[in-house]
Amino acid sequence: AWAALAQVRLYLGLFGGSPEYRAEFPKAREAAQRALQIDPRLAAAHATLGQVRVDADWDFAGARRAFERALRLSPSDPSALSGYEWYLLLVEGITDEALDLVERVLRAAPLELFYRSEQVGLFYFAREYERALEEVERIRKLEPDFADPWAAMIYLKLGRPGEAHRTYLAFFERCGPPCDPFKEAYQRGWAEGGWEGATRAWLEVATEIDGYSPYMIARAYSRIGETEEAFAWLERGYRERLPQMTGLKSDPALDPLRTDPRFDDLLRRIGFPEE
Repeated sequence: AWAALAQVRLYLGLFGGSPEYRAEFPKAREAAQRALQIDPRLAAAHATLGQVRVDADWDFAGARRAFERALRLSPSDPSALSGYEWYLLLVEGITDEALDLVERVLRAAPLELFYRSEQVGLFYFAREYERALEEVERIRKLEPDFADPWAAMIYLKLGRPGEAHRTYLAFFERCGPPCDPFKEAYQRGWAEGGWEGATRAWLEVATEIDGYSPYMIARAYSRIGETEEAFAWLERGYRERLPQMTGLKSDPALDPLRTDPRFDDLLRRIGFPEE
């Protein structure tokens, strides 16, 4: 039970969407440690500690040790497999080994939509866009209304902005009232200026929301070529120790920024291991 609570706290910290949810990371760590006091062989608790060390502590060496221990204890634990593949891809930039773990994750949790949708994001970060769309279609056989922002980004990378826009709108529909301002902005911006217009309209909303993710705002500015704004928001994310900053090294949305010396400086300050 403590291990399960640790996972819930972790996911609130990762996906809660507001700054106050970052306070869940210490609670996730505490719950995982209590679980391990009862049973030090609980792989899921070690995996949660690994994720906390990645996203909250930026302790990448400690995270690797936690994931490796989790997988030694339980080689088929989906939380350990998923956490480790993301660690390999995002932190160490090891694409092949991370992709090799995908099938193990899907065999371990074939019907769990959370882990299947996680693989869509992993394929996106690995720049395996066609494979990502294949996985989206498999998920839709289980959940016909599946709509995910990663899928929208993949359509965009494949030069299909219309499908990307429709996917985002479908996601906003499922999100409900909290996403209504973004939905309205997207529709207005798309009508006025296509994908770039929709992105700029989204930015008008996002930048006015107190506490909205600086990293997500930086990604949007990067996609439309606003380099200075993108770096300003990434610096803000660094100052706030935003958990999403661990995506910096591999995120395709930030590719336009990679030749700028400021990008490598950010990687160094966060503490990513050198390749």
